[in-house]
Amino acid sequence: MDGLRKRLSAVMLATALIVTTGACVGHRTAGETISDASITTSVKTRLLADQRTDGLKIDVDTQSGVVYLSGEVESSEEVKLAESIAKRVDGVASVENNLRVKKNLCHVEWLIEVFQKVVSTRAFGDRP
Repeated sequence: MDGLRKRLSAVMLATALIVTTGACVGHRTAGETISDASITTSVKTRLLADQRTDGLKIDVDTQSGVVYLSGEVESSEEVKLAESIAKRVDGVASVENNLRVKKNLCHVEWLIEVFQKVVSTRAFGDRP
């Protein structure tokens, strides 16, 4: 009987901790927290599995079914692809895509942007 009381006390304590922790995390239930964790895991796994994305450079977080993507990727196509992959995961309500394309000397778009800034500041002046 004493062992049963200890087990019951342990279960009650664990339940209290789960409820309290859930209340401290933006009033989310344990089920919502687990569901968000499974969504994050699914999105990250799919990003890592797809050879067209560098899943190691993409951070994934989920809150109430909303997936937040952040980090730097190589191209705008990779930004769109990562969002598309995340949207196809079960349980995803929406995706907030905060991915940025890494600035690299090899990117033509970046070189054009720098050239336009130099020209617009009249760095060359009016010299012959």
